[in-house]
Amino acid sequence: MTMKKTVSTVLWTIASQIVGLVIFFVYITDPLRTHASLVSRLFVIGLPLLVLLLGVRGLLPGTGRSKDVAHA
Repeated sequence: MTMKKTVSTVLWTIASQIVGLVIFFVYITDPLRTHASLVSRLFVIGLPLLVLLLGVRGLLPGTGRSKDVAHA
């Protein structure tokens, strides 16, 4: 994995972690909440893992494989 791809994957993972935390905190402020542990697993843990997997596979912007990128 190249340095640019690694940095992009890490940034995508951090961003998805923040989004997952925001969704979770918005969810737990709902007075009628149920299944908070399931939501925390999905958004706080699952979302960053999904992004990490997609980043390693080169499917996110900035994480494309070097052989897919046209050289000038």
